[in-house]
Amino acid sequence: MTDMLKSQRELLDTFIGTEGFDFEVIRDHKNFDLGTKILYLERAITQDCHTFLLALDKLYNPDLLDQERAANLEFIRSLKRINDLCFNNEINYGEDKIENTKEALTHYFGRVGDAIVPADFQANIQAIIRDRIDELCSGKEAKVAAQKAASEAAEVDIVRETGWREELDLPMAQQEQRPPPPLDRLNDAQYQQLLSEMKKILVESPHDFSIAYRLMGEFHITCANFRAVDTAEAAALLRSVVVRLMNSVHVSLDGLLALDPEMRAGLLRDPVGVDRLVNIVRIPLAALLELNPTVCAELIKNSLGVDTLVNGARIPIADLLALDSKAHKKILGGNSEAVRALMKDVNISLATLLALDPVVQEALLQNAREVNRLVNEARIPLTNLLAVNPEMLHLLIWRSHVVVRWVTEENISFERLSGLPIPQLRTVLLEPSSEAARVILNPSPPSSSGPQPDRTAAQSSLTAEQYRRFFHELRQMVSDDYVGDGRTLNPPLYSSRVRSSMTEAQYQQLLHEMRQVIDGDLVETHRLTVEFRVRFASFDGIASEPEVAELLDAVVVHLVNEVPISVDNLLVLDPTARAALLLNPIGVDRLVNNVHILLGDLLGLAPAVRGELIRHSVGVDILVNEAHVPLASLLALNPTVLSEILSAGVVVSMRDLVNRVHIPFASLVALDSGVRKELLQNSVSVERLVNDAHVSSTTLVALGLDVLTLLLYRPSAVVQLLNVERIPFERLSGLPVPQLRAVLLDPGSVVAREILNPPPPSSEPRPHM
Repeated sequence: MTDMLKSQRELLDTFIGTEGFDFEVIRDHKNFDLGTKILYLERAITQDCHTFLLALDKLYNPDLLDQERAANLEFIRSLKRINDLCFNNEINYGEDKIENTKEALTHYFGRVGDAIVPADFQANIQAIIRDRIDELCSGKEAKVAAQKAASEAAEVDIVRETGWREELDLPMAQQEQRPPPPLDRLNDAQYQQLLSEMKKILVESPHDFSIAYRLMGEFHITCANFRAVDTAEAAALLRSVVVRLMNSVHVSLDGLLALDPEMRAGLLRDPVGVDRLVNIVRIPLAALLELNPTVCAELIKNSLGVDTLVNGARIPIADLLALDSKAHKKILGGNSEAVRALMKDVNISLATLLALDPVVQEALLQNAREVNRLVNEARIPLTNLLAVNPEMLHLLIWRSHVVVRWVTEENISFERLSGLPIPQLRTVLLEPSSEAARVILNPSPPSSSGPQPDRTAAQSSLTAEQYRRFFHELRQMVSDDYVGDGRTLNPPLYSSRVRSSMTEAQYQQLLHEMRQVIDGDLVETHRLTVEFRVRFASFDGIASEPEVAELLDAVVVHLVNEVPISVDNLLVLDPTARAALLLNPIGVDRLVNNVHILLGDLLGLAPAVRGELIRHSVGVDILVNEAHVPLASLLALNPTVLSEILSAGVVVSMRDLVNRVHIPFASLVALDSGVRKELLQNSVSVERLVNDAHVSSTTLVALGLDVLTLLLYRPSAVVQLLNVERIPFERLSGLPVPQLRAVLLDPGSVVAREILNPPPPSSEPRPHM
């Protein structure tokens, strides 16, 4: 952060400090989730005026009325002011719609200090906003990332509305101006060439139609049939795409025509991705086009991931561009948020992450939260964690909460744990309360009958490389049909165990059911394959027989070993119950071993309740083990309520309301669904009202929904009125909704003071009528 005058910094803090007006308006607004707010704060300090105006157009809702309309405009106004100050944009300060503009910094800071240095202001504003973002995200990184991604995905279906620009009296140069059609200057041959390329993008997108679908969603053009795109539809889409490229990344029509066809196709295929790379990530278009075409395509395709790494993980753009396509595939797309979390939370560098053994690297990327727990809660140095063999690492990550318990509560050193043979470590982590675990970690003194053989000598004598190779070969022997010396050995060890107690008909029945599981839900199938590291060539149809058999074997072995359930008992289950186990064995494992639901009790539940528990087993774990909600209370809920409170974004808020605000779980689930939803979506505001303003949680949940929504929308104003102005809460909450809104939006205004302290009635007698 650069130096600036104290008086300038103090004034700047009144806008974007922790208690700054604009920051509070954005933070406390109720109609947008936290991820959307952070997405637009990031855009406000990275996008130029024109680009940011296009983004703000998606926030404006002209159909809102009264206070909601005013709140929507205030939200947009605060974001726009941050962008104006950051980039010193022209603003209109005239009255009665008279055009009268000046630079934003001159307008707001012209009388504070002698010198205004725009570069210093920009650096300070960007640093302050990033600090505010870190505060908002703290402890909610995964939730925020999911909300940001959902917000960006939803934007493609939102029509830009520019009416707010006139309502906020923006300078004429910032009012919406329709660009001229960009294709009129092309001769017929050039036009047909571009049209042919656009139709090819729509019709021949590799393997699926996701590119075509996204393109048309972004530009609100609907094609009746992807395989026979109408020329008029393709032309309309081409025109929209070229306009976007010309306006947002400033490529001319001549420049577009001069590009290599493959590179031009990359721009036409994903103009929004190109826009994000150029205007948010700040990669110059020329630098992007100079890259290897494969690398360029990977960056454009995963522009959201590039944004996460550059602006979220602070990876220099030059370092990212220097990586090859293989590295980009590893760290972009679905892994970008994990990379950001690992770099921020466990201080691993990108170079170190990319240099890891692929198996170890995949384990870290798929389990960033658990790695964070091991490093920061169990205080295990990352170097020590990466030094163990891959099988041990997977086991430690999988049962990270047990590792934390042993290290922090039982004072068992990590060296002691990691020095155990794998079978003993499995016992210690899977059955931490058992006598066997205690004996392993606290062995009795050796017998006086003579020295005992060192059972770890053979393992200890191996080098790390020898052990890795040995373990790899052992895994192959137990997981592949191994052929040697002209003889085919027995089927895989786990396959043999799974199949040995089944007839061929029973095995084929299970195989058939696993095929149905795989074909039933793309999301669940993807999760299953990731959990058991089975790679399917395509999700479009049922996978090949060997792939299904491989996944079935892995799933059944997991159920037999970890739940546990025998193959015989699995076969006699009702097909619906058996399908629930095959679909999510990790969820069943978590419910049985972490939540301690007896398998028989789980299988005896109504299918709808059982399905919600297994599907949201992480949420069940959080509520039972962290919020201490009785399991019986969860099982008594109907499936609709159960699904609502166990979903990923809600369960953490539910835990916080129970633990920090001390609202009983039974009281929460008994509330009207609208009130409960408002409390869960604004748990931080609820905590402020209860703990800072000292409003009883019982009083809070008894309020009407309209009043509750307003109070949660402006908790800082409520705290000020109750603690500083000494306004009784009953007086505040008893106001009519329009008056309450006026008071909370500007508690220091004359209007607010008149509402809260009305003048006494006149003592003069009223005239007789």
